Amino acid sequence: MKIAPDAMLKMYQYCADLMLLNLQGITHEQSLYQPAAGVNSINWLVGHLISSRTRILACLGQPAIWSGEQRARYRNGSDVIAANGPGVMQMDSLVRDYRLSHEATIIGFHGITPEHMDDPSDFRGPTIADTLLYLQFHEAHHIGQIMSVREHLGLSSSWLT
Repeated sequence: MKIAPDAMLKMYQYCADLMLLNLQGITHEQSLYQPAAGVNSINWLVGHLISSRTRILACLGQPAIWSGEQRARYRNGSDVIAANGPGVMQMDSLVRDYRLSHEATIIGFHGITPEHMDDPSDFRGPTIADTLLYLQFHEAHHIGQIMSVREHLGLSSSWLT
């Protein structure tokens, strides 16, 4: 399946816009709220998406935004974040870093060719396109969770219009 970089960028842009819209007004303390045992907080979800952007940026030939040490607290399988502690970042820093990762994502998509999308990938699929599609789905999934936790906080979630 052939997917043009500009079409895939459009999906990443839609997700970034939706996520940033639903992060508006979330305080750091609210970002630590855990609605139920084992459910991720907004803080962990945003950090996790920044961490996973490392793989996206690698596919696009862009440098990572976070070091391995910064990513460790937010990697898949890491403990739920429900309080401040070692490695837990402030919400305003997370939003800033997500924006930086998205800016790098845009630059990356503008710099790749359709042929690059067919290059082999070592993660979640045989090609770069397969990996980027999976990671876009992964991001959309977690944005839905952010919206759900926002509702648990008594704040309405918003869809783009």
